[in-house]
Amino acid sequence: EVCLQGGCIHYISALDIALDDPDANAAAAKIQAGFRGHMTRKKMKSGDRDMKKDSKEAGSSQAGTDVD
Repeated sequence: EVCLQGGCIHYISALDIALDDPDANAAAAKIQAGFRGHMTRKKMKSGDRDMKKDSKEAGSSQAGTDVD
């Protein structure tokens, strides 16, 4: 419990959470899955930008060449 001028606040320390609690493990798994999905979408989004940039560069470099 932390007391400041505005009043007291009770907080839960990381050590107070039982690591063998099935509900806590399920909650942690959902949080981790959400974060992994976020990182994958972020990586894919930046990959789309790189692919668009590469295709524009490839198109402009081949625009002046004739291939028969």
